[in-house]
Amino acid sequence: MSIDDRKIFLTVVGPEEVIRSLSAMEKTDAFSVSEPQPVDSLADAVDAVLGPDKIGQLMEFATVTLQLNIADAEEVTPPDVGADATIAFISALKKQLASVDTTEKPRVLVRDGMTNDEILIVDESTDERVAKEAIESSATR
Repeated sequence: MSIDDRKIFLTVVGPEEVIRSLSAMEKTDAFSVSEPQPVDSLADAVDAVLGPDKIGQLMEFATVTLQLNIADAEEVTPPDVGADATIAFISALKKQLASVDTTEKPRVLVRDGMTNDEILIVDESTDERVAKEAIESSATR
């Protein structure tokens, strides 16, 4: 993760449905999410020989920008988390994960936006406070 003027940049990697729904959310004062991108290049997808036993869940990634200093913000989504961008983002991500209808519990990998180092894996049961600590502590490395 990179800090630039009180901002943290993350890369989130996960199931297409989750990343697309997260990217479709309105930008807030707390965080914004870029347009989703495929994990594999289009050329790799075209060249791949896919049979019924080889088709897996499509993975995508997006860049997330967390604004750490939003105390003056008038409105933060979701409203029950106050003005904490990291918790607002993790809460929104967990909500998107819970809405996916699959037999397996979907998970999203959160990476440092600059170094691509793995920070944590988020699923429906992730504790927002533990995730916040992991994300913000990796920003001080």
